Amino acid sequence: MTISNVINHNNSQLIELPLEAHFPDGITEVTVRVNGTDRILSPVAKSWDSFFKQGPVVTDDFMAE
Repeated sequence: MTISNVINHNNSQLIELPLEAHFPDGITEVTVRVNGTDRILSPVAKSWDSFFKQGPVVTDDFMAE
């Protein structure tokens, strides 16, 4: 575990991620979940919503009976 800095800028906060915590190239958006005092960052492409949106789509008559 490493310690990083929180920087207040206008009405936002910026977090300096240490090199070993950098997101892979191409990750430009993250979701932020709040759990008590914890903040959990996840790439948008890895969220459950995007997983289900990218999956196969069933036909309109699926489970019609």
